[in-house]
Amino acid sequence: MAESRSGDCWLAVCGDTGTSPAALAEVEHRLLDLGRRVGATEVATHVVRSAGGNHHAGSLRAPRSAELAAAVAAWARPGDAVVVSGDGDAPSAGDPGHVEHAVAVGRAHRERASGRLVRFPGQEDLPGRLPLAELTTRSAVQAVDLVGVADDPGLVLRTREHVRPEYRDGVLVLPVAASGDGEVVPFESPRQRDCCSDH
Repeated sequence: MAESRSGDCWLAVCGDTGTSPAALAEVEHRLLDLGRRVGATEVATHVVRSAGGNHHAGSLRAPRSAELAAAVAAWARPGDAVVVSGDGDAPSAGDPGHVEHAVAVGRAHRERASGRLVRFPGQEDLPGRLPLAELTTRSAVQAVDLVGVADDPGLVLRTREHVRPEYRDGVLVLPVAASGDGEVVPFESPRQRDCCSDH
């Protein structure tokens, strides 16, 4: 897939969320809501590591439009820092204490350096089970990381309706783990545990 598309911009949102699974679920819910409002093609979460306390932030890739700023302003909560980036970084609203973090996660998404995607092209067309080899032809996922699994062209992916690939050095990668004889599942479980929320 092309790394950029004419007319796209990236929105980054950062606020006081914490790092618990419940906080992550809330960030996802809010970002997906904003994504629907602005027609986002990608929605990502990020863990911000800060001396003031680690927390989640989010970023979206969306078409630039005249209505974008108004939609974001109506959506943002007090305490949120919202940054729109494309050709440059322009704070749109919010807490100055989180603007630096929002700028960083927006750039990371734009440069495909990092970000855990909760919405990406092709995601909604993935069936519950499919040959793993078809994942990269049916969606924006570009590579698979086999975690503790021997490579086998016959592997089948069971999605559990929870596919969360991540950008690694410009490549959208889905880590997968063994699930049974000839089957793999996305490494991230649909049910996150507190002990793993900050890793």
